[in-house]
Order: sequence, then C-alpha cells, then structure tokens
Amino acid sequence: LEIEKTERKNIELKLLKSQYNPHFLFNSLNSIYSKTIDVSEDASALILKLSSILRYNLNHNSSDHIPLSEEIKNINNYLDLQIIRLAENIHVTKQIVVPDNILFIAPFLLTPLLENAFKYGVNSTDICKIEIYLSLDSNQLIFSVMNKKVAIDHSFPLSEGFGLGITSVKKLLELHYPNNYQFLIDENNKSFKVSLKIH
Repeated sequence: LEIEKTERKNIELKLLKSQYNPHFLFNSLNSIYSKTIDVSEDASALILKLSSILRYNLNHNSSDHIPLSEEIKNINNYLDLQIIRLAENIHVTKQIVVPDNILFIAPFLLTPLLENAFKYGVNSTDICKIEIYLSLDSNQLIFSVMNKKVAIDHSFPLSEGFGLGITSVKKLLELHYPNNYQFLIDENNKSFKVSLKIH
C-alpha cells in the first residue's frame, strides 16, 4: 500500500509539473489557436499575443540584460492584448520614438509600469485613458505612463499582470542602474503618472 501511495504521488507530481512545462503550455496555445483561427479573429489574435508575452517572460526571467527592442515588442504585445480585450471603453495613446539600435536594458523594467496603469486605470464603466511615451535621447532612455484615475472595480476581470510591480521595479533599478536613473511618481485627484529616466 505504501508503494502504491508513493507511486500515485509521483504520478500526481509529474502531472502537476507537466501543466507548467513551457513546451506543454505553448503546444496547448498553438492547438487552441488553430481551433479559433476560423471562428474568431479576435480570439486567435488574443492567443497569439498571450503566447508572445508568456514566451518573453519565460525566456528572459534569468537574463541580466536584453535588447531594448525585445522590451518594446513585449510592450506592444501587451498593449494589443489589452486593447482587444477592452476596446469599448479604453483610449490608449502611444508614442515610441526609438531608432533601431543595439541598446540593451534590464528586463521587466518597463512593462510592469504599463501593467500598473491597466490595473488601476481601467474599469467596466468609465471611459479609461492611458498615455505611453518612450524615447531615446542621446544616452538617456525616457519612459512615462499616465493613467486617468477611475473607481476600482474588483469584479472587473483584469489580471494581476505578469510583471513585478512598482516596488520591485525600484529594486531592479537600484540593482542595475545605481545612481544612474530617476524615477518619479506624479499623482493627483484625476491621474497617476510614473516617469523613468535611465542614463
């Protein structure tokens, strides 16, 4: 009986691990995508964007630095995903002025700030407004995200996001760019804005 229990536990553990195996996850997403592509363009597009975001998180969770272009691609995928989901009540303004370059950046610095704007700036009733700005000026990276404040609707199905949150972003900045960055929060009754400059 003890052997049977041990074997059963091992089988359950392997099954649990398989559910979080990246290959299993992406193969499943590909299968779902193939089923939806002829049924709903929005659904198939959502799956592709989600797959790209998950791949970004899995590929870079142990990287010290990645090409800035990869971070921008992830930002665009995240925005596209949210716009498809929330098209009826969200206005997003995006300005990315970054020339092709080989600049590298620590991963998970920019996207969490964007996720924060969606987490606290979007609900099911208000017209929601988010503004994103990213530029590269000389040797300085400038990134800002502003969201109009809305009442938090806990029943509204917004995810917690894939990122680390503002507190963890500050820790990452101290780790990777000590004395070489500025991080500001500008908050009033109507809006919340984060501004980041990395030298």
